[in-house]
Amino acid sequence: MSAMTACSFLVLRKVNGNLKIAPTQAGIQAARALLAVRGDGTYQGSRAPDDQLHDMLEEFLGNGWMQVLPEQVGALTDAYIMSDDFTVADDDSLKSIAPEPRVYAHMNYAVEDPVETWANGGTVTFIGDVVERKS
Repeated sequence: MSAMTACSFLVLRKVNGNLKIAPTQAGIQAARALLAVRGDGTYQGSRAPDDQLHDMLEEFLGNGWMQVLPEQVGALTDAYIMSDDFTVADDDSLKSIAPEPRVYAHMNYAVEDPVETWANGGTVTFIGDVVERKS
């Protein structure tokens, strides 16, 4: 089963428990523009790759999707994690809104730059996993 959500720059598809993120034509152009300001790799005067990833996903974040910090779900990774199965409670903890809450992490973060992949028209896969509910 595949569920799809789209915005100006990206199309998100849930496929076989994972999240596939592909760029629209506008997304390809936006990703290329972000890469163009990186310059010599020092990122002076521009945003670092993780910030640029967040910029590309911004239309989704706060609109049903959220970034999840690894420590919020007990993950031992530096991967970018996101989910549409949580909200933030008054005490800033995560509150599940699904029976089996799932998070999606960019586990290839050490070898793949999503913005570069999207600038080339490619698809980025975020690996999905169910988070154990606390009793």
